[in-house]
Amino acid sequence: MSQFGHIDILLNCSSADAARDFLTVSPEEFNDDLARGPKAYFLFCQAVGRIMAQQRTGKIINLASTDARIGSGESVGTSAAHTSIDALSRAVAQALGFYGVNANALLCGPMSSQTLSAEERGERLRRMPFGRLARPEDFVGAALFLASDDAKFVAGESLCVDAGYANAAVTEDGFRPEWGRVWHEFHVPAAEKK
Repeated sequence: MSQFGHIDILLNCSSADAARDFLTVSPEEFNDDLARGPKAYFLFCQAVGRIMAQQRTGKIINLASTDARIGSGESVGTSAAHTSIDALSRAVAQALGFYGVNANALLCGPMSSQTLSAEERGERLRRMPFGRLARPEDFVGAALFLASDDAKFVAGESLCVDAGYANAAVTEDGFRPEWGRVWHEFHVPAAEKK
C-alpha cells in the first residue's frame, strides 16, 4: 500500500503438502496443516479484503489442490486444509462481493515436480488422459483469467486445473486408445490424415 497505494490482486499460496499415515498423524501435525492452510488464507483474505472493500474492487485467488475434492488416505491433513480453503473461498466471495471484490479458488492437480515413486506417478497418470502430470505453466492462464476483468462476474468458484484428475472415474483399458493403456507418461499421437 505504501508503494502503490492500492492492492488489485491477492494470490494466496501457503499450505503444506505432507504425506502421512492417517493412524499416526499427531494433533500438532493436523493443526499445522490447518494453520498453514485455511487459517493463513483467512488472515490474508481479511487483511487484504479490508483494503479491497475500501477500494470497491479487487481479485482474490486462493491456490489449493484437488485434495479439496478427493480423499487420499495419506493426506488427511492436506485434504482437510484444502477443503476448508475451497469453502472459505465461497464464503469470502459472499462477504466481499458486496464491495465489488471477486474471490475464487484455483485447485491444482498432481505436479510433475512432486517426488513420487514410479508406482505413485503411474497411479496418478491413469487418471489423467492427457498423459502427463501438471507443470507450473499449466496454471498461469487460469490464474490470469481469475485475475482479469474477464472474470468480473465469477465469484465463489473453484477452478480445477488438473486434466480431469479430480473428477476421473475408472476408465477400463478396453475404452482407452492403445497408446493410452500405460502407467507412465505418453504423448498423444498426431491425428490421422484422411
